Parts: sequence; C-alpha cells; structure tokens
Amino acid sequence: SIGFSYYIYGGSFFYTMTFSYEVTYYTTAEQEAAVTSKLAEITPTLKLDGKSDYDKLRTIYDYICENIYYVSDDILHDNDYLLKYTAYDALINHKAVCQGYAVLLYRMLLEAGIDCRVIPGMGYSNGTWGAHAWNIVKLGDRWYNLDATWDATLKQANQAYQYFLRCNDNFSDHVREADYTTDAFNAAYPMATSDYVYHTHTPGETVKENEVDPTCTKDGSYDLVTYCTVCSEVVKRESFSVSALGHDLIHHDAQAATCTAVGWKAYDACSRRDYTTY
Repeated sequence: SIGFSYYIYGGSFFYTMTFSYEVTYYTTAEQEAAVTSKLAEITPTLKLDGKSDYDKLRTIYDYICENIYYVSDDILHDNDYLLKYTAYDALINHKAVCQGYAVLLYRMLLEAGIDCRVIPGMGYSNGTWGAHAWNIVKLGDRWYNLDATWDATLKQANQAYQYFLRCNDNFSDHVREADYTTDAFNAAYPMATSDYVYHTHTPGETVKENEVDPTCTKDGSYDLVTYCTVCSEVVKRESFSVSALGHDLIHHDAQAATCTAVGWKAYDACSRRDYTTY
C-alpha cells in the first residue's frame, strides 16, 4: 500500500510518501539448508565428474523425472501450501508443481556448471491452457527448451523425452510470458533452430580456464576443459588445485640508528611481500 501526505511551511509544500509491503517466503532458512545438504548427498551418486555437458544434463534430468511426482489435486488447490512451488518440496518430499520441478532442475544444472533459466508462461494440456513453468538450457552456443514436469509424467508411463531439448518450433504447446520474448531476451539467450541431436563428440585441444594463482598461504586452482570441435559443447572438464607456495623468507640484519636515519631490529620478510616479522 502507498500512503501520501503533505504540509505547508513558510509558503512551501512538503510531501511525504509511505510504502508498505509484505514479503512472503515459500521456504524457511532451515528448509533451504536441508536442500543444500540433500544435494550434497545426492550429487556424488550421479557420478557427474568427467562427463560431457549433455551427459550431465541427461543424468540430472533423468533423476528428476524418475524421482519427483506431481502433487495430488488436494495439494494443487490448497492455496496455503506454498512448498509445492519449491525445490524443497520436489527434492525432500518428492512432489511439486511445475515451478518446483523447474527450480530444482535450475539449481542442479547450475551446480553442475550448465547454464539454465526458469521460464514462466502458459502450457496447453488436456485441451486447455494453464499457468506453467519450464526451463531453457545452454548446450554449445545455443539454448534449448525442456519440461521436466511433463516428461516426468511421460517417463513414469514409459514414454520419455517428449519435451527434452526442443527448439521453439517443436515446443508450440508452451507460450512464454511477454518479458521472455523480447528482442533483448532473445539476444541474450539465442534459441536453437532445431532440436538437439546427440552425436559422438570430436574433442579439440584442451585449454586451461578459471585459473587462480596460488599465494603464500592460499591454494590456487584451474580447470582443464576440452570442447567438441563440432558443437562447442564441453566434452570433459577437470578441476585441479595448486598448493600454496609457502613463504620465501629473506633475512634482514639489524641496523643501528644514526643521528639522521632510523634503525631496525633483525627481521625476516617474504620475497612475495605478503609477510614480514618486522
């Protein structure tokens, strides 16, 4: 709500506007911590290390489609039960509405190093349009649509991947909200003009990325990444750490003070200038 008031003093008008708003949190801090803990438990079992971006995506997508179920009708129509919109309900309780599926997929893919967005809009199902949410994901230099909510239902009926890595032309039963159809959005997230076709990757040269130099007291790190020369997808990514260098101490003898110059006690100093006993 907005409040407005004014008063006149010395022939001048003074105005006051008051804004009141209420924030609704779908989850508590404890529930978010539970999601983080559960992901730390689950992720190693998916064996994502060393896999290509496609294989990571497929593994995570399969996990969600096989383990998360759409909420029952009573929960769907319970306006007070907000957890159904969250990654918490999807991951911990194994049930959610489309938003819960989408935000869980978003989080798991980002943590696996794969760029992803949640897209709100309308979906056409059972002869009618209704509010819906899904994802777009980046493979190589293009983005693709995927809908884990609808594919989960199909996979549990032994029909899989009908909404997996589709171009817009083959995703026509989904319509985005207007903010996600602007020229600026499309330029930032260029969609593929055809569905993703899995192929045998042709590895190119391995390059070093995300390099962080070690210091005397802190470890460094870097990634070795191999891209496919055909589609530019990551074929392999390995992360390495570099041990801290330790101090390279140089001893400086004491210097007696004179009438015109200060003196000092004996001290050691690191040649990299980040430590001294002076």
